[in-house]
Amino acid sequence: VSSTQVRLVVAGNVKDERSGAAVRAAVAADERVLPLPGFVAEARVAELFGACDAAVLPRSEPGTSGSLVLALSLGLPVVAADVPTVREVVGDGEAGWLFRPRDPSSLRVALESAAADTEEAAARGRRGRRLAERLRWTETARETAVLLRRLG
Repeated sequence: VSSTQVRLVVAGNVKDERSGAAVRAAVAADERVLPLPGFVAEARVAELFGACDAAVLPRSEPGTSGSLVLALSLGLPVVAADVPTVREVVGDGEAGWLFRPRDPSSLRVALESAAADTEEAAARGRRGRRLAERLRWTETARETAVLLRRLG
């Protein structure tokens, strides 16, 4: 894939001013970065994910992102920070490409890999959908109850 065919859509509310400034600078420097700031209505979320070849999820703090599970459930591979919870959900990269948190060169490699092979991206998306189908609220509730009993 030629880099002229790649676009990055940055969507959602700005959570801190440094991030907002970084996005504005990227938009000014590169016409391939397309901003969609502000709240994204529920009706538009699936549309945005459907327009993508991969979801980029740079969140590196503990926990999992609802966007991660949503992307996988829609059959969309992810480019995500390599943290334990994400690694577990995406099967060590089976459903996407992982990069070292706060490492721009690692992110670049992951993005280039994701853009380089559309067939591989589609295969990782299919694996992601299968992984997401195994996630069940009842199992999550059961595991949470076990952990809470251990604490109590």
